[in-house]
Amino acid sequence: MKISVITINYNDRDGLAKTMESVLSQTARLGVDYEYIVVDGGSSDGSAEVMAQYADKLAYGVSEPDGGIFNAMNKGIKAASGDYLNFMNAGDYFAAPDVLERVVKKLDGKDFYIGHQQNLKPHAHLIKAPRRISACSLVVQPLPHQATFIRSALLKARGYNEQFKVIADWEQMVVEFLVNNRTYERLDFVVACFDTTGLSARAGHDGRYEEERQRMLRETFSPRIIEVLVGRSRFDAKVRYALDKSNLWQRDLKILRNLLKVMPRDLWHRLFKTSGDKAI
Repeated sequence: MKISVITINYNDRDGLAKTMESVLSQTARLGVDYEYIVVDGGSSDGSAEVMAQYADKLAYGVSEPDGGIFNAMNKGIKAASGDYLNFMNAGDYFAAPDVLERVVKKLDGKDFYIGHQQNLKPHAHLIKAPRRISACSLVVQPLPHQATFIRSALLKARGYNEQFKVIADWEQMVVEFLVNNRTYERLDFVVACFDTTGLSARAGHDGRYEEERQRMLRETFSPRIIEVLVGRSRFDAKVRYALDKSNLWQRDLKILRNLLKVMPRDLWHRLFKTSGDKAI
């Protein structure tokens, strides 16, 4: 099995250099176990010069204007020849030099392999891959994309939907898992370190993420299915997410925490409504 690692970049010269060094320092065999593809959006900050330093090690490299993050990713998909694809975008990097070597040994035909992801500053925390993929958890919480290896045939048949500028990677996973019932295996180790100050992380901070998320759900599922998946309120969604925890102690604590948050509010509304009824 061969992995195609794809990096997209736009005007992040230092982040690109860090990412390329991480990918090309992997102990897995370049050209045999993995190939490396870099798609730059026509940067003006010297990113092309960084790419040129490693040109002889790239299976494919291009620096030209593109239509955004997912248009660039789709370019990388078309150029890829590996059995599995991983997107390690500028500023992100593999957690250790032997990550790809470990991953290659695990690949045996599943559609998705997902490991843990260490999110970096300003809010450092570890995102663990789930032991199993459930509908409710996937709709509430996106999976760690930089720590994901996707069977290339899936993305070549159906690339990222470019009508979504922020959530196309999540949309792809929702459709493949919930509509097409794809197979999955967890990689129980840290695969990637994710730059939470990068372009893809910042993209949803202006409200576009939630707007696109809601639009995608409406276009993909009926209202009744959406209600089952996400509930009728934020509280419903949180409880569904908590119920999906495999650790029973974590499940109970999350449910209790959410109850303690919502009960005073509900009590207040109930008293207010009762008071209003009496006044009428």
